[in-house]
Amino acid sequence: MITTTQAMMRRAVSRCSNSMACIGASGAARSTGAVTATGTATAPRPMSLPTTSSYARATPLTIHARSLATQVASVAKTSKDTNEPTVTLEKGEKGVYILRLNRPSSLNAMTLQMGHDFLETINQLCTDPEIRVLVLTGAGRAFSAGGDLEFLLSRCDDTPHSNSQEMRAFYGRFLSLLQLPVPIIAAINGPAIGAGLCVAAACDLRVTARDVDLGFTFTRIGLHPGMGCTHFLPAIIGQQHASRLLLTGEIIKGSRAHEIGLVGEVVDQPADVLPAALKLANSIASNSPVAIRTLTTSLRMRHQDNLERALYREADAQAQSYGTSELRENVTAIMNKTANRNKQRS
Repeated sequence: MITTTQAMMRRAVSRCSNSMACIGASGAARSTGAVTATGTATAPRPMSLPTTSSYARATPLTIHARSLATQVASVAKTSKDTNEPTVTLEKGEKGVYILRLNRPSSLNAMTLQMGHDFLETINQLCTDPEIRVLVLTGAGRAFSAGGDLEFLLSRCDDTPHSNSQEMRAFYGRFLSLLQLPVPIIAAINGPAIGAGLCVAAACDLRVTARDVDLGFTFTRIGLHPGMGCTHFLPAIIGQQHASRLLLTGEIIKGSRAHEIGLVGEVVDQPADVLPAALKLANSIASNSPVAIRTLTTSLRMRHQDNLERALYREADAQAQSYGTSELRENVTAIMNKTANRNKQRS
């Protein structure tokens, strides 16, 4: 059953000719599930939540999609150009839920459609009294390798003002996960690059495998980092490590990420990541739900300070990057290289 509000969202999204993402490159299991909202849970409000005007107005300290008149039974959302859901939700035991980014053929590139669906799913979960822990992971062989290069290139033809607004709204859709009053564990089951790693950094806990590639590679193509990483990363690993990763855009292995504190646990194989994350989630879910929810809010208070300011700064800086010939040339080169690689495989 599709609500009127959801239908409006679909029409708004269909007007966008390209999907949206911050950065990255473009594997295929899918898991679906259902969630039923039978009650209301109070969620922390770390930041305002920008959305598109077609279905909500942005106001501080409010979860906008919570005003949906009717909750749907399934949270699997369908992409505008395929029949595959862009995100899927699976309910496990003890109130542990698994949210998957589900575009495996593009290494879970973060599109505009995925952002809308991610936001709607998070808002449904905020009204679910049964959720105790959320595990965020990727379908297929990647967590998320970034985003849609065609959209990135199209940004180069837009105005700085428009680009700043677009990027700030995009951040808000994925960072809406911070509205959930329960711990969020990023199960980084494969490459996490650019915006994909930024979303993982916004989670409360992170688990990955030793040889998984991780990188904030924005500067390599001439783009200022975004999605809150300039805010979260120094707090997680310290100013020196954060500055090095962001300024060089270097890609590190999961083992190195564990050494510097970017992830809290590493396992031997990518296939072991989700089981390890679920084991941790079940351990947390076994404790008092009231204590866990209130503690999660307390632990996030530090991240809430100046987050909004950092997000607007990043959006403005990315808008400046879109105006450079360097970014256009680098993105075009990556797209050509990808097209040639795909041609050789076919």
